[in-house]
Amino acid sequence: MCLFLDGSPLSNEESQFSDGSGVASKYASFVANRGTPGSSFQIRMVDSLTHETKHCCCAILPIISVCAFVKARKAALSHVFGPEAGLREYKCGQGYFDLCGLGGRGSRCPVFMMYSEACLLPSCSVSGTRLLIMDRYQLEPDECDNRLIRINNAVASLEFIVLLLPFVVNLRYEDTCSETMDCISDTSFCCVSSCMIAQVQREIKFREGRAAPTTKTMERH
Repeated sequence: MCLFLDGSPLSNEESQFSDGSGVASKYASFVANRGTPGSSFQIRMVDSLTHETKHCCCAILPIISVCAFVKARKAALSHVFGPEAGLREYKCGQGYFDLCGLGGRGSRCPVFMMYSEACLLPSCSVSGTRLLIMDRYQLEPDECDNRLIRINNAVASLEFIVLLLPFVVNLRYEDTCSETMDCISDTSFCCVSSCMIAQVQREIKFREGRAAPTTKTMERH
């Protein structure tokens, strides 16, 4: 299935979404202004299990994944803004998505909000952390990364459609279909999010000189 999906970067049209208040436009602006391709991540998402086994396995396990998401956000904030100012710069979705109703502002209780975000809005938590590192170093995801993300989005959309089908037509095994799709969607998200977390952790370690390069990095001119 991965071979049949488009691996090109997200287009400007795909990124034009908002929650109605316009605060989600930071992500659209990030996509529109990324300019010429920059460096790539040190590892692809598909290679994260072999290069960052610990982070990948922790981020895929229930309950433990919440701690892994928070740890990755803390590491990214500390890396980008410094150990002292890191937590003060925390925002829901790191400002790229505002699904917490904070209007892109920070929080007086950043650690509590990090755990709340990781529990209630895990996709927002993981994507916000990854985009922060991408924005900092103008990184371009690999084509395979884009395909994996699009597969996950397609599965989530299919789950929603299956959930609505019983309201339109009579299904003999509607509960079984819904539960099956729910399981497939959850598994897909867990796999993709764990790969993202491992990829981010590897990038931070490389930028801080704690890991050797694993891919050829393109220089920006």
